[in-house]
Amino acid sequence: SIKNYSKALQQDPSFVASHSGIATDYNEMGDYSTAQKQIDKMEMAAKSHGQKRFSHLARTVSFVYQGDLEMALREQEKEMELAQKIHDSAAISGDYARMGNILVDFGEPERALEYYNNSVEVIRKSDQSPEQKELAERFHLSNLANVAIGKGELSTAKKHTAEFAKQAEA
Repeated sequence: SIKNYSKALQQDPSFVASHSGIATDYNEMGDYSTAQKQIDKMEMAAKSHGQKRFSHLARTVSFVYQGDLEMALREQEKEMELAQKIHDSAAISGDYARMGNILVDFGEPERALEYYNNSVEVIRKSDQSPEQKELAERFHLSNLANVAIGKGELSTAKKHTAEFAKQAEA
């Protein structure tokens, strides 16, 4: 696939899907240095705010592959800084939630809770529609379930999951 992704980049050097695909392939092969170099190229070729954010996400993913929690979180913070510059509360909220997910995956559910709480709080304080705020509250239940699972508190996780399901069905 690297060969085909490279052909696409010959046609359009800013085609982020190809940069991401190549980086993912190298991450899967354990060649993190080459993956990071490809992400550097993606960032340099980025034509938009969204493409720049995506390059930070790709770098976050690469650090997760490497097992480097702190670098993954730092890179995610850089992605969030771009969202903060344009006051994109939905993206900021999503970035906090992603950091929470990463922390749960790395076995740090208590630390993840702070990020999940920040995620929903950003939306609560935003000018998002009431429907979006309701959706954020609902997904916060799912995040709380993730924390409970990470802590081995299955009865608490079931409670949050049941409430999430009830609200989603409504």
